Amino acid sequence: VTNTEPPLPAVHSCPPPALIMRNIHTDEIFMALGLGVAAYFIGAYHRQPRVLRSTNKYLFGVTGLFGSFFYFYENSANRLMGRKENATEVAKYPYRLDTLTPQKYKTIPGS
Repeated sequence: VTNTEPPLPAVHSCPPPALIMRNIHTDEIFMALGLGVAAYFIGAYHRQPRVLRSTNKYLFGVTGLFGSFFYFYENSANRLMGRKENATEVAKYPYRLDTLTPQKYKTIPGS
């Protein structure tokens, strides 16, 4: 947890999981699939006993998919919190989503 201001405009200071999942980019999904397939083949062809080959290729593939899922989930959350480049999110949500008051606060103050 950090108390510093984000370097970019924030859409939500603590985005919920549903909002994070709605803002995952397509290229990140393709990257996750690519990493999962690459991990599958690493598990299938790295040096190991024949008995473990079948189990390891699926274990490596699932591990690659989960690892890349957590990576792009974190990227999406960081974009919503203003910690990474988030021009598309700011254009999509012109007002902040984490306010409890009926007033609308612009994502970019003064615009």
